Amino acid sequence: FPDGTVGKVDITGKYIVAVANSGTLTIYKATDAKATIEATKTLDNDAPGNVQFSFKLESTDGKDTRTIPNATNAPDGRIKFDLTYGKEGTYIYKLSEVKGTDTGIVYDETVYYVKVEVTLVEKEYKAGVSYFADADCKEQIDTPTFNNTTAPGSLTISKTVSGNAASTTKEFTFTVTLME
Repeated sequence: FPDGTVGKVDITGKYIVAVANSGTLTIYKATDAKATIEATKTLDNDAPGNVQFSFKLESTDGKDTRTIPNATNAPDGRIKFDLTYGKEGTYIYKLSEVKGTDTGIVYDETVYYVKVEVTLVEKEYKAGVSYFADADCKEQIDTPTFNNTTAPGSLTISKTVSGNAASTTKEFTFTVTLME
């Protein structure tokens, strides 16, 4: 490398940066990029509070082979995946909600796509995150939102009057208590 130039060398799949200065070649390991992938969760168009839901992030292009743990939402609805990258490239992920087992909830089945573009800038990697509504990453959107709704229920109450002393014209009062 000529003096004052910066180059990159690929060693076992990780780039290092070489800087030439006054005939000395100094080699650095590039600093990993950090990317936060975010989404929002609502329940009946409001923050879910203490109700937690699970979300998965899966590589769709095979470039990221690590197993990414599922994330859960915070009480205010924030969802985030924190990832690091030590190599340049474009990484595509599918973001979706893991359907739960609560029959009183209608789970959002929307699938979003996330593109993370990692570039080497001098001695460090930089990551840019963008979100899409389609697998081809053409329809860009703001932060993805998953909205679950509570399923409407029903309740039927009836009273049967029987016996010789029972009055079929008398009013009855019922108390219904809903419990979780």
